[in-house]
Amino acid sequence: MPGTGGGDPDNRGTRIDPRLGRRDEDTVIIKNAASALFATNLGTILASEPLDTVGLAGAVISACIRAIGVDLVQYRCPSLSPRECVRHKAPEPHDTKLLDADAKYCDVVSLRAAVEYLASATATRIAAA
Repeated sequence: MPGTGGGDPDNRGTRIDPRLGRRDEDTVIIKNAASALFATNLGTILASEPLDTVGLAGAVISACIRAIGVDLVQYRCPSLSPRECVRHKAPEPHDTKLLDADAKYCDVVSLRAAVEYLASATATRIAAA
């Protein structure tokens, strides 16, 4: 994507953070539009998996995060976005953009709350298996 280095694995802003512990079997979606659901196979992947929430993190809350959040609402798939894992082009409107996101297309939560939720969801899924 212009301005973000989208699709360029050598761009610092689009590299996968090594702290995530990516495994070889993990799926990586290379997107060329604001929403990762546009012109990719992500919609098919999400529809084929038993999931209840998608986590959103990224560089610009009013662009990419908003675009995929809106698309996920249309797929009737809830999403959450840790406020510490998104930013805005300028610091001044950041809080306003977070409030807008929380009101319209994703639950904006603390990173701690997101990690706790995902850990409990993983534990529930493992226990049910």
